[in-house]
Amino acid sequence: MMPFQPMTRALSAISATLLTTAAASQAAVSYAYVAQVSPFDAANGSATITVLLQERLTAGSTSVINADGGLSGAGFRLSLTSNPGPAFASFAPATDFSGLSFTNTTLPADAAEFNVNTSSGGVLMPDSGLLPLATVTVSGLGPTGATFTLARNANFEGSNTLTANSLYNLDDDSLNPTFDGVGESGTSYTLAVPEPVGGLAAVAAGGVLLRRHRRLR
Repeated sequence: MMPFQPMTRALSAISATLLTTAAASQAAVSYAYVAQVSPFDAANGSATITVLLQERLTAGSTSVINADGGLSGAGFRLSLTSNPGPAFASFAPATDFSGLSFTNTTLPADAAEFNVNTSSGGVLMPDSGLLPLATVTVSGLGPTGATFTLARNANFEGSNTLTANSLYNLDDDSLNPTFDGVGESGTSYTLAVPEPVGGLAAVAAGGVLLRRHRRLR
């Protein structure tokens, strides 16, 4: 039986490796930028987009952001693709962030890259897994609505959405700690004004439709 012991040890090692790999693949952490839109203002033809960082946890995995002291800052890009169409009218950082900068120096504009940051420390990810970053008001919306794309900030080569202590870059994939970053491809949204229902326009009730298209990585 002695000659078979090395084979037994090898099989045991392979089994342990497979189990570890399987556990790692099940405990995934991934990141994405997502958008939420306020009710449509029919009188002014405007709506407000709230941009959030989403942290998705599966199979008992824990927050990379919170384990590293929170989020120190973030960057994202918004591009309006309707032509002719609406424009970005105003910008504001979310409550937990102290500053907001953008590449466009003249407003309105149909594309802008934004950066928010904290004056000290980091902002923790809520239990909901959605951390508000900023709000952007879009003006000039017509009856056909608008289409916009939300993506990482290209000017900084995907390196400005960072954790506070170790500066983990959440825009790119990482092996240590293991997570799937936002990636290069953005997410396209259609901001559409609802059609009248039963003789009453849904817009009059402050309605707005936001359709999210599948993101390609």
